[in-house]
Parts: sequence; structure tokens; C-alpha cells
Amino acid sequence: MLLPMKATLDGLNGANTLATIVQLLGLFAQERKDAADLTHERFVEWLQYHKHEQLVDLICNTAAIQGEVTNLLSAGQATILTKLGAIDGTLAALLSRVQALAPLALAVAPSSTLSDQAIFVLRQLASSSSRYLVFAEVPDGCVFQLESGDVLQYYEERFLADDLQTLAAHGLLTPESTASNFTTYRFTRVGLQFIAALPASDESEARAPAHPSPPSPR
Repeated sequence: MLLPMKATLDGLNGANTLATIVQLLGLFAQERKDAADLTHERFVEWLQYHKHEQLVDLICNTAAIQGEVTNLLSAGQATILTKLGAIDGTLAALLSRVQALAPLALAVAPSSTLSDQAIFVLRQLASSSSRYLVFAEVPDGCVFQLESGDVLQYYEERFLADDLQTLAAHGLLTPESTASNFTTYRFTRVGLQFIAALPASDESEARAPAHPSPPSPR
């Protein structure tokens, strides 16, 4: 469950603070090879040593954050770094679509990006009333449509499966396999919030013509 960060941080920006905690947890875990050192108390001492007093106050005075930091640290160094690495990738992918931050996100993590086609797919889903889309690769094409049966458009068919998997990896869609070769991708609340935060239109998304997929043969 996400905390109402704006109400908790006393003037600090919630997103910036969360990103800072994630980064510092990663640095702390890298420095501590002994599992016995990966504790909430040692992390707080480490923050105090590095003069992060505001974060110390936040963690010590917020039981929910303190508990989650303790749970994460108890998982062990390898697990911590793996989880934080995944968070970094998702954060970079989302920031790559924010105009002012895109150049920095691409410079820091060039492989963690969301393509124009991926955003185009999300926009179509967001503008519909459908709860999910259906995708399948078939001979000479693909099936790509909404829950209602309305056909979706795409730019590059050969990368469509990859784009859908990337959206799912970042929590913007949730994949569900079916009995056939079709995969259902459910639209998530996070996906809707992400699209709502983007500009209404993006010139880069209009560079290539969109193609309709054939109707489902079912």
C-alpha cells in the first residue's frame, strides 16, 4: 500500500524523497557485506553519518516507512540490490516519457525506455472503456483488440509483443494467459495515472502511420 507521501513529508517532495531513499538503500546494501549489518538501526546510523537528517526524521517518525525499510533490509544484500535495480529500471522508463527529464533518463539508463508504440497502446486503452486488451501472434499478422472487440492500432508489428511485455514489467499492464495462444493484458490503475500525467499529445508518436490489426478469428 502506498503512503500519502505529500501529507507526511512536511514540505519535501514525495517522489524525490522516495527516489532518494531507494538510492541510499542501494548504496548502504552495497557497502554492507555482512547480513548482520543490514538492519534498520544500522541504516539510520549510516544516514546520520552522511548527514541525511531529514530522512532520519522521516523514517524514525513514520512507522509504516520504518517497517518497510526493515522488511526490505531483512531480505539480504542480493535480493535488495535486485529489487532496487528493478525499481531503477521502471523509474527510468517512466521518466523517459517526461519531456523535461527524458534526456537525463535516456543518458542514465538508455535501455530502460518506453517506445512511442507502447505509449500509443496505453493511450488507446485509456481512451476506451475496456478493462483489458487481447493480443496474439498469428500467421501473417496478429490479433490486437480491446475487450469490446474493437481493433487496436500499432506502428511496428514485430515489436508489439516486446512493447506489451515492457508495459507489463513496469506495472502499467497486467498479463493473464488464456487457454488458447491469446494473452490478455489488463489495464492497471498505475497505467491510467501514468497516461494522465503525460501531455495530451506527443509529436513523436505521430511519426509513423498506425496500422489496424485484423479482427479476431475466434
